[in-house]
Amino acid sequence: MCKSQRPLSLKTGENISGKKQQSLYRDAGVDNAKVLHYVGAGVAFPTSMLFVCLQSALTYRLAKTQCEYSVGHLRLAMSLMAFVALVLSGVFFIQESFVLQHASAIFEWVFCVIIMLFYGTFAFEFAGMSSNTMMVLAQGGSLGPGGRAHKMEGLGGHASAHQPESMSVL
Repeated sequence: MCKSQRPLSLKTGENISGKKQQSLYRDAGVDNAKVLHYVGAGVAFPTSMLFVCLQSALTYRLAKTQCEYSVGHLRLAMSLMAFVALVLSGVFFIQESFVLQHASAIFEWVFCVIIMLFYGTFAFEFAGMSSNTMMVLAQGGSLGPGGRAHKMEGLGGHASAHQPESMSVL
């Protein structure tokens, strides 16, 4: 009876130690992934905020029409909302509370959605581009002072047949 209990006891001890080793490796992998995630988020979110702010300033700088100023106002409002969401996310992230850390994750998602909607406002600027302009940009060409008519003929169009481009695209 002692012999049968002893191997069973050793086997159970080996299983327990094996599980402890696996959990140590598994936890180390999760910790490394968390650190990598936090570093990536710490770089990506402020960089996105910097891009949004600079793009909003450029929108106002290049705006010529009332419609372009309206897009600038929309972008400025979205920039401010994104900034508030980013600050709240950071404030809630450093808290010990489980609920506040979930609120931080929600604000991170709100920030991401606002940034994606901000990118959607570029559709207003690209709506005024002609297909000929898109072809020239896709080919990597540039238009010199006398090259406009030559490029247009090379694409099969006429120099006067293109639609006017928006100044903010140039």
